[in-house]
Amino acid sequence: MLKLFFLLLFLFEVIALPAQVFSESLLVEICTNKTVSLVFPSNIISTDRGSEQVMVQKAADNILKVKSAKDSCRETNLTVVTADSRIYSFIIRFAEYPAHLTIYLGTDASVKTVNKLEPFCNKVIKMKPSMMGLQYSSGKVSLQMFGWYVHDQFMFCKLKIENRSQIGYDIEQLRFYLRDNNTIRRTASQEINQQPLLVSGDTLAIKGRSARVWIIALNKFTIPDDKHFEVEVLEKNGGRHLYLRVYNRQLMLAKEF
Repeated sequence: MLKLFFLLLFLFEVIALPAQVFSESLLVEICTNKTVSLVFPSNIISTDRGSEQVMVQKAADNILKVKSAKDSCRETNLTVVTADSRIYSFIIRFAEYPAHLTIYLGTDASVKTVNKLEPFCNKVIKMKPSMMGLQYSSGKVSLQMFGWYVHDQFMFCKLKIENRSQIGYDIEQLRFYLRDNNTIRRTASQEINQQPLLVSGDTLAIKGRSARVWIIALNKFTIPDDKHFEVEVLEKNGGRHLYLRVYNRQLMLAKEF
């Protein structure tokens, strides 16, 4: 009788266990010379890469750019969490010719933000430079500012990054912020992050002996006299970091279009 009691108790606990739900991971092929865009139906909250050989960057609130850091990489995974509490799982595999360069996740997925500003970025990239001479170099990699441009409530900054070495330049971080002048130690109170509305151009990696032009779209702003606008590019697993400073007198030279 006692054995029957424990058997019934065991069966009850097994039946009471919550059912496990598994979802299939989507295969995404990537390479070094093409960027794959993942378009989600909701804003991206966080990403997690199974390997550092996979480079990811948000192109808009709901768009993730994915690329390989090497000509070949081992199969790995990528997890993305979105604002609608959904978790997306991907198997990342290297392919010389990826099957798809743009992948829409769900019927509600559409490009957000980028449509509004992309035509203006295309105009700016064709415009003549409004500024020359503002440049910073490190280890045969240089960052040069070609000017500022303004349209309605938006400002656009044109940058050129050139890698004259034979060693590829992988970008870990690209930042824009206002910083106090003449500060020795950096503190959070001395920096105001300037979040771009759109970064047009490949900001994941610069191959050896190649160059890229970036257009940075920002909300219209001016710079207080005691601060400067700073562009910061940090190299991943390297020390060829790049910095540019812009003061208000230079910002006032922005061309209207």
